[in-house]
Order: sequence, then C-alpha cells, then structure tokens
Amino acid sequence: MGKVAFVGVDSSIRREFMEQAPEWEIESAGAGDVFRLQPDLDLILIAEQEVSISDLEPFMANRHAKQVGYLLSSHCENSILENKASVCTKLGILPIFPRQTPKQMVRMLLGTSGKTTMARKRLVIMGTHPQTGATMIALCLARELSARGVSVGVLGLNSDNPGNHYFHPYNGNTLDEYYPEIADSRRLPKRDELLNFMHKDEHGYAYLAGNADFTKRRYYRFDCIERLIDMASDIFDLVILDAGCSPDSNLTLQALAQGDIKLLVGSQQPLSEMMWNRMYTDILRLLSYTKDEFLLVINRHMADLPLEGRKLQQLMGVPLVGEIPDFGLDGLLCEIENRLLTDSGNRSARKRALACFSELADIVMDRMGGRADKLKKERGLLWTRSG
Repeated sequence: MGKVAFVGVDSSIRREFMEQAPEWEIESAGAGDVFRLQPDLDLILIAEQEVSISDLEPFMANRHAKQVGYLLSSHCENSILENKASVCTKLGILPIFPRQTPKQMVRMLLGTSGKTTMARKRLVIMGTHPQTGATMIALCLARELSARGVSVGVLGLNSDNPGNHYFHPYNGNTLDEYYPEIADSRRLPKRDELLNFMHKDEHGYAYLAGNADFTKRRYYRFDCIERLIDMASDIFDLVILDAGCSPDSNLTLQALAQGDIKLLVGSQQPLSEMMWNRMYTDILRLLSYTKDEFLLVINRHMADLPLEGRKLQQLMGVPLVGEIPDFGLDGLLCEIENRLLTDSGNRSARKRALACFSELADIVMDRMGGRADKLKKERGLLWTRSG
C-alpha cells in the first residue's frame, strides 16, 4: 500500500490507477492548493497543463516523494516532447509521454511496463554568439560518450572557426579542405575516405574541423553538407554537429535541419540573451522552429550573478538542462595550452569538468535510447583500419 497525489490529472487516469492499485491511498489537488498534500507521499503525478515545464523545479523544491511522474501534454513535434523529457530526467522525474492509454501510463508509473525511447543519431550544438564554448562542449561530450562505448564523429560545421586549436597536433583536415571531395558531382565519395580526412583522437572519437578559410564561409551548398552528415551517420553511432553561431549560413541551417537533438550554448552575458532572441525572431521563427526544440546549456556559469540559470531560462524561453561552471584561470590555461577542460593540467579542475560532462552525457544517452551496448554499430574492418 502507498500514498499517491494527483496534481491536475484527469479522472480517467485516476480511475485506472484505482483499478490497478486499489490498495493505494489517493489524493487530488491543483497547483494552487498543493499545500494540503501529505508530506510522506510515495508518488506524485503532475500534469503539464497544471504545472509548466519551466515551473516544475521550483514547484518540487519543497515537496518530497519517493517517485514523481510528469504527464507531458501532446505536441506535434517529437523533439519538443523529448526536450521536456530531458528536463524531467535531469530533475529525477519520470516523464510520461502522451498518446498512450491511461492503462499504459499507470503501468509505467507502477513499474509494470518497460520504458521505450526513440533512437537518435545527430546532436546539434549551437552557440548564441562567438566564444560561448560550443566547440569545446562538443568535443568534451564526444570524449565522454566515447568512454561509454559509443562511436562518435564530430563534424565542424562552424563557418568562422575550425576549432582545431584544442589539439596539439591536429592530424586531420578542415571542412574547406574536404569539401571538394563531396562537391564533385562526377563521383560519390566513399565513407572510409571521410574517416581518412578526420582527426582520430586518443580518446576514441573522430573530428573533422570546421571551415579554416574565411573567404569560403558562404561557400557550402545544402546538398553537399547533407551528404556529408549522411555519410557520417552511416559510420558512427552518434554524429555531433558543431553548428557555430551563424543561422544565416548554410552550414548552421543544415545542421539544424538534420539534427535530432539541439543544444543551445549560452552565457550569462546580456549579449547572449539578446543575440539568441534576435536570431530566433529574425531567422529561426520564420523557418518554423520553436524555442522549446532547443535545450539550454550555460557555459562559464557563476551562481552568484544576477543572470543565473533559471533567470536565463525565462528570458530565453529555452529549457535549461546543464550549467558548466566558470573555471577561471584553469579554463584560460587550457585554451593557451591547446587542451580541453577535461584534459586540464589541474587535477581538481579536470575532475569537475569530467563530472559536468558526465551529467550532460547522461541526457544525451537517454535521448539516444539508453545503454551503449545497444547503440554500438558493427564497425568491422573499416573502423579498425581507420581508428
């Protein structure tokens, strides 16, 4: 026997719960009168219509239960639903997807049915403005996911910065050097050729650096970049697309069009919120993107600043899933020494960085479909030869 509280949950689900768990004690409440709920609950089920996803964390701040479920409202875009599910996962809350029968929902709550997720293959990381750290986050995530047994390829689709300065030396080519191979209409490039142009990192992932020729930043055709992304998707379990911060370029737009998961990297600078809302209003909104298709990661986060994470989430209208702290001098030294944060010479900084990216990787893994051993591709001789 247990105690359950329903917050804004419709009567059909309550009836189904009573049928499947008749021994449970049930309470119902709205968001405005939850103070009446008992403090020692086993389960709280919350409907999104009653508590929005942005209000979920403060709503749960002073309410404790052994398990919390969140009923997501129906939406035509699966990516938006899964973004909200990622926020729930970060908060330790079980997301309940729509388009299920009340019986299926209750079985999931009671643990009598397995969780199903959709496999994802392409992660887009875009910055709100230059120098937000989108490339660094892409590469650190690639390292962490590779350590979990996922084959990861990172494509630098940044028109203004190749991002190869994090390696000493960088042993691959840049996008502008490889582009003639995919732009030649007389031949279809083979996937092992792509691997030969990429840098093979010692931690297991491969990286094709972005555009290094500034005169070619508007040079790339949609169809060629789509072909490049498709080739990488055939090789790797996960393709990370470093999309830069130029939504008026073919590179960034094609990355967004091809991405299954979209991370937006911002900072606590007022410029970050201003540039994001400007690029959304002037470009992305007109292309039918909505803000909740993105997930917000704040880089160089300092908790004592007025523009902290939750405030930025409200101003930018994007669900917050991660905060990477400011590493101060250690972060600057990493840039000077051509290192990632996860390779910092300072043991304490390196440990903090690895913990941050481990949490972010948990969210990506959950969106990809779970355990790494289910995601591994039969790489065979191709990967062995090029790795």
